[in-house]
Amino acid sequence: ALALTGNTTLTVLSLDSNYIGDGACSALADLLLGGTAITSLNLENNYIGATGAKELAAALTGNTTLTKLRIYGNQIGDAGALELSVGISSNTTLTDLNLERNQIGPTGVKHLAAALQGNTTII
Repeated sequence: ALALTGNTTLTVLSLDSNYIGDGACSALADLLLGGTAITSLNLENNYIGATGAKELAAALTGNTTLTKLRIYGNQIGDAGALELSVGISSNTTLTDLNLERNQIGPTGVKHLAAALQGNTTII
């Protein structure tokens, strides 16, 4: 992620099935907050949990370029859904969000639903 800091040409970054876990999410969050041109980020099947979701939520709060985020097939659970709901509620550019297969239960869905009610861009 450090090598991409300040990037102004790469718009799609797919790290699908690389098992990056929570640790890399901090670097990715820094990338998303650092003036990147990335509009689409695919983090499917990467063993991301609640800690990684918290990092991504912080990035969603301040990022102004990302329109598509795929976090399919991770392990964020209810705690991660709560964290993401904070970022979702304040983000103004994200239009496409995939959270399938993340072990999110009724509590997490409740938080996400509340966040989506306040978000006018996600379709």
